[in-house]
Formats: sequence, structure tokens, C-alpha cells
Amino acid sequence: MKIRVKLFATLREGRDKDKVYDLKEGIKAKDVLYMLNISLDDVKILLINGQDADFEKELMDGDVVSIFPPVGGDKEGAGFPTPSFLLYKDYLLKLQLHCLLIRYKLYQSCLELYIKQS
Repeated sequence: MKIRVKLFATLREGRDKDKVYDLKEGIKAKDVLYMLNISLDDVKILLINGQDADFEKELMDGDVVSIFPPVGGDKEGAGFPTPSFLLYKDYLLKLQLHCLLIRYKLYQSCLELYIKQS
């Protein structure tokens, strides 16, 4: 199966930033990290197809795995996310809300068209 892996920031050092891998069925997100020699502790955000995911998530053909390291000032064990992390999460939520709004408007337009044709 084909899995696209996108690496960000320091995780790109010595690795491809965006590459499609041909992997066996049943592989999990953590297996991709091991394959790329990335420690689980070096990952702050793991997205599969743009959605938050955990390391145990089994991947499917065509999945896009995006991996982000901790960014700026986050001390191990401090228990507080970095401001950059919060900004990124806020950006993702806004992006998801925007996509939902577009889907709603499209649905509404299709419904209006259907009603006019009936």
C-alpha cells in the first residue's frame, strides 16, 4: 500500500520532507516513525489525513501522515504545550471549520437546486 509521509521542521534533517512509501498492509503510524528513525518523544503532533492520530493507528492505502516535532521552548515534563503548538492547533480547527462551512454551503446549494427542479 502507498503511504505519503510529510515531515516538518527539524524532522526533515537528513530525511525527505515529503515522500510516498510502498509499505505492507497492517502497518501502524509508530512503525513509520521507527522506519524513519524518529523517536516517539521527538513527535509533538501526528496527523493522519489532517486529523489528530495516535501512534497505534493502523494506516490504510493512500493515507497521508504528517509529523511535527515540538516547537520552541517546550521543556520535557513541563506539562504545558508551546504557544506554537496552540497556534497550530487553532489553525487546524479553523481550517476544519472552514471546510465544514464550504460543505454546508455546497449541500445547501444542491438542496435549493433540487427543490427548484421538483
